[in-house]
Amino acid sequence: MKTFNKKLSTYNFLNYKKYFPYFESRLENLLYPSLRSQSLLSNQNNFWSKAYNVNKIFFIKNFIKVIFILLPRLLYILISIILISSKEKSQGNKIAFLLSRAAGIKDKNLLEDFRFRGLEKSLLKKNIKSIYFIFDNQKIDNKKGKIFLRYRDIYSISKLIYDSNFLIKNKTKAYWIANLKINIIQTKILSIFLKFSNYCFFWDFNYQHYPFFIAGYLNNNNLIGSMHGFHNSEHMPWINPSLIKHLEINHKFCDYKLCASSFLVPIKASNEIRGDFKEFAYNGQNLSLVVVQENQYSENELVNWISRNKIHFEKIYIKFRPDKADSESLIKTFKDFQITWNEYVDTEKNNNENFFFIGQSSTYLLELGNKGEKVIIFNDDKLNWFKNPACEFIDLQYLLSKKVINGNFLKKNLFYCDKKMTFFDLFKSKNLNDLKIAFINHKIFVENKIQILSTLFN
Repeated sequence: MKTFNKKLSTYNFLNYKKYFPYFESRLENLLYPSLRSQSLLSNQNNFWSKAYNVNKIFFIKNFIKVIFILLPRLLYILISIILISSKEKSQGNKIAFLLSRAAGIKDKNLLEDFRFRGLEKSLLKKNIKSIYFIFDNQKIDNKKGKIFLRYRDIYSISKLIYDSNFLIKNKTKAYWIANLKINIIQTKILSIFLKFSNYCFFWDFNYQHYPFFIAGYLNNNNLIGSMHGFHNSEHMPWINPSLIKHLEINHKFCDYKLCASSFLVPIKASNEIRGDFKEFAYNGQNLSLVVVQENQYSENELVNWISRNKIHFEKIYIKFRPDKADSESLIKTFKDFQITWNEYVDTEKNNNENFFFIGQSSTYLLELGNKGEKVIIFNDDKLNWFKNPACEFIDLQYLLSKKVINGNFLKKNLFYCDKKMTFFDLFKSKNLNDLKIAFINHKIFVENKIQILSTLFN
């Protein structure tokens, strides 16, 4: 299933604006922005119109799970946090609650997400003890001795509380209102834990951790958020702090501009990626094309382009997403166009092959380009994914004037392509500054984010 649907995005935005002034309750006003992401991520075209229902079989199962597993576990975690907090604060240290995601935990001995690898260690040097709130979208490997909160525990208990009240009162409720109420209950539960912390690192304003953010706010935590990669503004509008501007909540947010403007950490970006390649000319060498699998857009037009230009490539590969989500759809599309392919694995790269990587919206393309790989951005100029960031880019002229990059940056390894072009059209001169700015901003952010974030915990 593709995660970006223009019509659905517009539908959700219009309804979000429609109900914006609907509430008088303080908590309802504070939590309402959580529905911006929840409506989009639901992929439902009736999120704002359908009625809420309770599956009674699920309710009973959830009741048993909460009573016998989740509540005892939360009580144990609460007692542990109280003891940790007392010990650390008696030694003059502080406590930070950090968000993490199960899918992003790569080190079996740690709880930190790979996107913010090194932050916990950096905070420890500042006498700040880290405790994690984990969005457990997949199973968390055994972490013996680690104390952490699970999103699903908090959500399951909150849903049980709301569903119990819903069944007792037996009154029809709109689906979106029910979800707002459940988010409020989550906030109240999380507030019990965050009263022992000094900092709340909440990432962004996604509904899955928005109650965590508000719980930190209600307990006077220092609130710190951050991008965690490139995000398109229409695909993930909840990344930008403008979503909560009307709430006037004091918080700090790490984005491209903060990485460029901070006087505490100098801007850095390796210049070795300017391109030491020889001018490319098609001379019969072995060319291979690697298609980067994505879950935002349909790949039909892209695969159609490959079908028409496959004569130029000796081999065609697919680089699947790590979670293999929606991979069957791409495989079927290749089959429909009768294209033979192999799976691409980084460790098996053949140095004799001349690789071109092609895709439409994956952050992986930015990483590849910044490593010097030849990258083709396939898209329509009007819909180009990387020209519409959720957080404003640092201006190219500013970067050139500060000598962060020079005019040759990505000159030899970045290409643009649309459905009307042929493979040879890629090498015709074209001003790619609008695309270059996405690559360099991503590099600056990735290289500096941990240092910048560490300065915000003060």
